[in-house]
Amino acid sequence: MEVAVEGFVMLATTKKIAKTLFFGIRIYSFAWKSLLELVYPYPCYSAFAHSLKRKC
Repeated sequence: MEVAVEGFVMLATTKKIAKTLFFGIRIYSFAWKSLLELVYPYPCYSAFAHSLKRKC
């Protein structure tokens, strides 16, 4: 019985970590793009234009 409970807790924890990582990566990438736009107001002339896949 205890093994089943431990397995369930582990599964729940893993799902929680995965969800946190997923949202963390999304927020991080959004913040990174915003930062790039602040630093480079004209993405067409920057080296990051291609990585952001901007249409000029």
